[in-house]
Amino acid sequence: MFHTHDIDEKDLIDGKEFLENVRNRLITNDNSTLSHIFVNGLESNLGLASADFCQGNFLVMEDVFEELCEEYDIKVDWAGR
Repeated sequence: MFHTHDIDEKDLIDGKEFLENVRNRLITNDNSTLSHIFVNGLESNLGLASADFCQGNFLVMEDVFEELCEEYDIKVDWAGR
């Protein structure tokens, strides 16, 4: 079963930029909600576990998320902007 989302790609954050904002504590659990993470254009259950941010279903640590961003096109729908 596939789900479609009415999300404008210009509203998505690049995975590397998202990770950098989490590392710099610009994005935290207190000021944001992780709505969706797309990997190569497909919705995933990927999440991120960090010092001040832990959201998603399949949680990976910062270093693994960074490696995934290097290998795949990761876009984040962050509902805190």
